[in-house]
Amino acid sequence: MGNVINIRMALEQLGTGWKFGGSVTDGTQEAWQAVTWEDKRVKPAWADLCAAHIATIASRVLAAIDSETSAAIIAGFDYVVDGVSYHFSYDAFDQQNFADTANVALLAQMGGTGLPESVNWNAYKNWQNSKGELVRLTFTAATFLTLYTAGAVAHKAARMAEGGARKAALAEAVARGATAEELEAI
Repeated sequence: MGNVINIRMALEQLGTGWKFGGSVTDGTQEAWQAVTWEDKRVKPAWADLCAAHIATIASRVLAAIDSETSAAIIAGFDYVVDGVSYHFSYDAFDQQNFADTANVALLAQMGGTGLPESVNWNAYKNWQNSKGELVRLTFTAATFLTLYTAGAVAHKAARMAEGGARKAALAEAVARGATAEELEAI
């Protein structure tokens, strides 16, 4: 194989405390062959190092996909109410508030007594660069459930589908033997 890998990272994937003399900075097969092996364990084959390198890259990309998917979800979503586009926050607290309020709205629609007929909800007009004008919107049980399903749930489902598609692309790339550069581009 004529590729360049991070040999130290690959070795860490295979174990810890390796003992050897020489430089692995170049990351080439030639550099690996020139290393003086001082460890009691068998010197890993170049193919094993390459596989460990790819596994480490794939693991790092997978973690990035998860992180980016979560960030996209909690960044919130835009939703049009009465012809005006608003931005709704959707961090972990807001997700719980949406779910709780949707449950109350469902109970109200089923005839539950003592439940509020409407709910006031924070939203932002003119949302740009994570800033906007805070407004309070009033929703009935029916209009809130529409906001919840067509806005919040649809937003989260779309972001999760995007993340899932990237994970599937990563798995396919690993299975076909993609390079580290190809994996990092996913």
